[in-house]
Amino acid sequence: MTKLKGFYKMLKYFFYSIFLVYFSFPLYLENFKKIGVIIHLIILFLLIMILLIKNKNIRKYSNSIVKYLFFLFIYVFIILLTSLFNGVSTDIFYICLYLIFYYGLFGYIVIFMINNIKQIKGLFMYIFIVSFFTGPILGMVQYFRKEMFFNAPYFDSNRLVPINLFDPNYAMLPLIFTLVLNIFFLNNCKKRWNYILLLSTLLTILTAIFLTFSRSGIMVTVVIFLLYFWLFQIYNRIKMSSIFLSLIGIFVAIIIFSYLGIYDSYTNSSRINNVENVDTRVEQWKGALILWENSNLLLGLGKKDYINDLGQITGNFISTHNLYCQVLVQRGLLGILFLFSLIIYILHSLISIRRIAMKNNQLLFNISNILIMGLVGYLIMVFTLSDDIGFYLWFYLGITIALKSLVKKMKLEKQSGDILYD
Repeated sequence: MTKLKGFYKMLKYFFYSIFLVYFSFPLYLENFKKIGVIIHLIILFLLIMILLIKNKNIRKYSNSIVKYLFFLFIYVFIILLTSLFNGVSTDIFYICLYLIFYYGLFGYIVIFMINNIKQIKGLFMYIFIVSFFTGPILGMVQYFRKEMFFNAPYFDSNRLVPINLFDPNYAMLPLIFTLVLNIFFLNNCKKRWNYILLLSTLLTILTAIFLTFSRSGIMVTVVIFLLYFWLFQIYNRIKMSSIFLSLIGIFVAIIIFSYLGIYDSYTNSSRINNVENVDTRVEQWKGALILWENSNLLLGLGKKDYINDLGQITGNFISTHNLYCQVLVQRGLLGILFLFSLIIYILHSLISIRRIAMKNNQLLFNISNILIMGLVGYLIMVFTLSDDIGFYLWFYLGITIALKSLVKKMKLEKQSGDILYD
């Protein structure tokens, strides 16, 4: 009977995670416009509130988190409603949050979700199933049955693989999913299992590299791999030589994929159109910088003039595929200063939270580490991807403020002797 209950609990959390992942990515904007984003934000907000309130360890502090999330959600909701009427979708002052779960928030919820799981063997099987089978099976199904999905609303009509999993914007989802689960597992297992988890992580990395179309996705994969072992101090459990050899293996795999043409062959066979090369992106950046130099350097061109003028210089391209370049041209030096001040504030706050929680609160320590990993991955991704990916940063800001409020409240209660700060 006990085994059946354990199996049921594992199965329940498995479907919880599938449900969360499904609703973590708003409906594809080009097919469903912004109404899909609004619907998904509502569902996401309800899911977050349910999970936070149900968790015993965070329930007493949930008011501060709910307060910030609620006001931020209302703000985002109003902005998105107004954008339905004026057509604005990607502007530094208008928020398009269809990547809320991409990194930090996804890990934030999963940690709460698995916090009460006690059966280590069941959790390991869960990690194994998700990391080894989910990605490759979906990729292969799309590869051999691609004609079935060209008109499907959840799939990009020009690409083979589902945008919800392995589009360039989401290249890191399989790896992040595995690492987040590993965090709990590494704190509750014998030393020999660490090497099995290292193998699991490596295979997930190779899957992400092979199935993504994104060169920046490959860069993020390697950087996140290094950050993971540094932030969580996994090198205390696994020999550094093993980690170093694993990293070399990743680079060798990338070189082999590139040299043998496997990467290009796969991506070319997965699209109707040819894959953009690096020169195309560089030309877009050059064209955008020319526009900025000939405009108001302090305030930029504005969105309307930017789209019209960039299209004339770079042909059909109306995006720079670079968030920093996009903001610089549209909003000038003031816009880029605003963007970087936001990023610096979030990063500094997360590092401060991590330092406070390192010895006193393992759960908060894990959350801050995951958010740092997500922020670094985001900063790399938006260097070569379309500007839409950048605007979930506002929700990231809300999560950071909520965590700072949580830390402050816990410190005050510790000083007053009301709780044990553990």
